[in-house]
Amino acid sequence: MAKNDQLIMPNSSTNLRNRVNKLTLPRTKPLMPLFEVISNAIHAINERMSKTSLLHPGKIRIKTIRFGRPEVMAELKDVEGYQIDSFEVIDNGIGLDFDNYTSFQEFDSEYKLEIGGKGIGRLVCLKAFHSINIESVYIDIDGQHKKRSFEYKKTKEGFENYKETVETKIKKTGTKAVLYKYEEEYSNDIRFEWRFKDFICRMSGK
Repeated sequence: MAKNDQLIMPNSSTNLRNRVNKLTLPRTKPLMPLFEVISNAIHAINERMSKTSLLHPGKIRIKTIRFGRPEVMAELKDVEGYQIDSFEVIDNGIGLDFDNYTSFQEFDSEYKLEIGGKGIGRLVCLKAFHSINIESVYIDIDGQHKKRSFEYKKTKEGFENYKETVETKIKKTGTKAVLYKYEEEYSNDIRFEWRFKDFICRMSGK
């Protein structure tokens, strides 16, 4: 299909559920999916700055969602002891445009090979979480801001609730990725704060 503004329906290149089942992710690495999403966010920001005229500083926001009602959690002085349920990562990168969306549908994609991408990050995410929920604003080849959203689950097809619309309110590109609901085997005893700080230090070279 040509790069135009028509609706491009999702189409996984192989049986997603089987690929996830065959993948090995040690229980001792429950934060690997989060690191994959953060890495994708960094790549998206770098791509936006190298391919477009949108040169505003990159920004990544990470939200930890824990078990418990939000109003109850807001009143607690220390929530670190509460079990993590999900993560939300928001970036202001290039968004899930045609090239990135096509790559997302292809397992073992070589699109990010030159920057170390192996094309299996979303499989790692689904190994530890029930689903990946995506909302992304991008600019199509006609200069229009568009928004595509979908749920990515451990089914044969993978994609559910796919939507694509012309975006008239948001004029900045970027992606929100929610790693939704830990699988029980990965959710126990996550020492999030220590491991995450260690990850940030390694990413920054400190």
